[in-house]
Formats: sequence, C-alpha cells, structure tokens
Amino acid sequence: MKYDALIIFIFGILNTISFSPYDFWPASIFSIFGLLVIINKYQYWKKIIFLGFIWGIGNFFSSIYWIYFSIYQFFELSFLISIFLVFVLSVYLSLYPMIFVLLLQYFCTHINLKRFLIGAPSIWFFTEFLRGKIFTGFPWLELGYSQIDGPLKGIAPIFGVSGISCIIIIISGLISLSWTKKEIFPLILSFSILIILYPLNFLKWYTFDKQYIKIALVQGNVPQSLYFDNNQVNLILKKYMQITEPFLKVSKIIIWPESAIPCYDIICDNFLMNLDRKLKLKNSILITGITSFYQSGYYNSIMLLGNDQSYEYNLKHKYNKHYLVPFGETLPIKNFFQPILKKFGIFIFSLQRGKYLQPQLNISNFHFTPSICYEIIFSEKIRNNVQSNTDFLLTISNDIWFGNTIGPWQHLQMARMRALETGKTLLRSSNNGITAIINPDGTLKSKLPQFVCDVLFEIISPSKGVTPYVFFGSMPIWIIVIIFFIYSIIYKFKLVELFEFFMKTR
Repeated sequence: MKYDALIIFIFGILNTISFSPYDFWPASIFSIFGLLVIINKYQYWKKIIFLGFIWGIGNFFSSIYWIYFSIYQFFELSFLISIFLVFVLSVYLSLYPMIFVLLLQYFCTHINLKRFLIGAPSIWFFTEFLRGKIFTGFPWLELGYSQIDGPLKGIAPIFGVSGISCIIIIISGLISLSWTKKEIFPLILSFSILIILYPLNFLKWYTFDKQYIKIALVQGNVPQSLYFDNNQVNLILKKYMQITEPFLKVSKIIIWPESAIPCYDIICDNFLMNLDRKLKLKNSILITGITSFYQSGYYNSIMLLGNDQSYEYNLKHKYNKHYLVPFGETLPIKNFFQPILKKFGIFIFSLQRGKYLQPQLNISNFHFTPSICYEIIFSEKIRNNVQSNTDFLLTISNDIWFGNTIGPWQHLQMARMRALETGKTLLRSSNNGITAIINPDGTLKSKLPQFVCDVLFEIISPSKGVTPYVFFGSMPIWIIVIIFFIYSIIYKFKLVELFEFFMKTR
C-alpha cells in the first residue's frame, strides 16, 4: 500500500508535464493510466479514496505551486507560510479526484469495458464540473488542455476541452483494463479510438474574412510594486503613452493590458478625456484595462477610448469582469476566511462582479468578445458570450503576479484552447507577457517574449463560422452523463426489480 501511494503520487506529478511550458501531451494519458491501474487493485473504500487523494496532491501541488510567488511577494508572508497555503489549496482540489474514484468504485464495481467506456468519463466530467463551480470555481488545467498540440485537439471545436478530457479518461482506462486483465482487446480499442479521432485535427470550422485590421498589442512590463505606489501613476501613464505614440494613426486598434491605467476612472477623468480626444484626432481606438467605479462598487473593467462615442465618466460602453480571482479580487465565504486572514494582517479588497452575459465590444465595425485575465479559463462563459457575428476573442491580463514560473505559460495554453473551441482569432495583451495573437486553430500566430517592454503589431482578418461546441456547448456530454447516472442509480438500488414487482401487484 505505501509503495502504491508513492507511485500514484509520482503519477500525479507526471500530469503536470503534459501542460505548458513542457507540452509533453502523452504524460496526461500515462498519469491517468497510473491512477486507474492502481485503484483497480483495491476493493476497500478507504484505500481507494486515499489513493485518489494522493494522486490529486501530486497533480495539483506540482502544477499550481507557482501561486506561492503571489503570496510570498505581494502579501509579504514568509516562504513557509506561502508554501503551506498552496498545499492547503492543493488539498482542497484533491478532493475532486478523490470523489471521482469513490463514485467510480460505487457505480462501477466490476473492472470491465462499461467502467471505462461510460462510467469513468461520465464521473470525471461531473467532478470537473463541480471543481469549476464550487466556491466561484477553479477549473485550472483540465486534462484536455494537454492536447492543444496533441492528436486529440480536433475534438475541442466539437465537444470543448471537457470532451477531450473524457476521451483521455477512456483511452487511459482501456489501457489500465488491458494491464489489469492481461487482455489485448482493450489496448487495441484504445489505439483505435486515437487513430479514428486524429483526422478531426484537419477539419476547419471557420473561414477568414476578406477584411483586415491593423492591431497593436502593448506589453508595458510595469513592475507590480509601482501599481501599489500612488506617486508612480503619472510615470506609468507616461510610459504607456510613449510606447503607444509610434502606433497612433498607424494601427486602428491599440490594446493595453489589464489595469494598465493604475487609477480609478473617477480619479483620472481628465487624463481619459484628453486621451480620448487625441485618439480621435489620430483615428485610432484604445482598448485598456482600468478599475471602474459605480454606485454599487468597484469593477475590474475594459474601457474603449477614441471610439465613436465621446468619453464621459460612467461610460456605458465597458466590459466588467465577472469571474473574480478568489483571495485576490474577492473573498469567498467571507465570514469564515476574513477572521483568519486578519490574523496574518491580510485585507482583501473585494471588487464587484460584472454580469455573466455582457454585450460585445463593437470597435470599428468589428465585434470582440472580451474577458479579463482569469476568466479565459472558463470555457462555458466564453462560449455563452460568443455570438454569431463575433469576429475576435479579446483577453487582457496582468501575469506579473505569477513571476518567472510556469503559471503564465499555463494561462496562455488555456487561452489557446478558447480560440480552438470557438474558431476565433484571440488577441491577448499582458503586462509582462505572454502577449500573443492566437489563430482560430489554437496555434500561435505571433507572441512577445516575457519581461520585455514592447508592442506586437499585426495585420489580421476576422474569422467567420460557428463551431459545434459554440452551438451545442457541453449538452451532448451532459446527456450521456445524465443517462449514465440515472441508469446506475436504478441498477444500484434495484429500482428495476421494485418497478417490476409493483407492476405485478397491480
């Protein structure tokens, strides 16, 4: 048992190298194979859930360790406390693979094809759904992201990243069945699924429009410490203006990153008004991140300047962030966590949430579906905001919180998946990188290096077309999952026999 715990922990760590910046896509299949093949050996509940939990610790602690950097650098806690808090988060996230193996053993006791073709993917999908919803949700690094450059990426425009995750579970499960039962058929079936699905990579769900537009994405590389210093506001604004100046009139649309304007809109009203007039004279439009103030509170926003409408305070043509970063922008379960954080001298300034569905940004007759930073990892949110006339996806971010870790690369990888799912070109401006333009097939058109002050200039065309995922979402998978659970519950609790008995006694 103790050796199995160590081995399954290593298999959990293995999953991390399937994601960026390592991008070794087979690792996710090997990792899930290791999880399933080891729990196949046990029948006792306690051992199974313990092993599922240990796999989760290996997986999550190795993949999100970089969060310590934010805690250590910006909350000024000790290194050990920072690592401990990341471990606590990993413990919470590990409850989901633990629930997965628990439900799998409960509903699919026998180790057979049904367990891995229907049971395992359905239960995995359900537990990942819960991870993306509970306590505001944290769907960071679903299995499917590992395939952004792999042979299963063609599933994304049809069933989304969750559909890829389900296929990985099926393939890994079949290999584990072949290993456990010493049978060749499940192994052949797993490779057959891989081969059959591979041609989906060559399907094209979009076409490029004949129109084109000049875009300049600005990467300011402003240290986060300056944002906390009110005396540096003018210095930061001056830096962004100097970088942007050569691209006024040359580029129709200029994009600044999240919180590029380091003050509330109500405070820098004059600056915004003057900038708006200057942009109109140069026939350019600026998309920028800013903190907005309304009567209901403060919002992390995207603002347009230089557009047809003249700037005025409380401008309606904004986008307000919906999914806020837990413990960064909002405090979940405030009554529980606030007293704890108070002991460490930490105060979380909670922003307000924007609406889930918001209008697109209409810029120079092009339609942009916007998101800010963390929101890009919520596939259903992006999908529900994309419309039939959407031309581009837009996301702005400030990944300086992640430092020189694997975090920004993981973030970029998930943005690439959104482009692939929707068949739309994605524009990404980040303060310190990775600023990039992503093609509708999820490949990188161009990007800037991290930690440089630079501008990414490109001439791009919008893509047209609607992918099956945008049209149906996860509904096809939900139908299979619901049928599985209904059938399993009926079978498990002998409701069929009860119904037959009732009919006989009528």
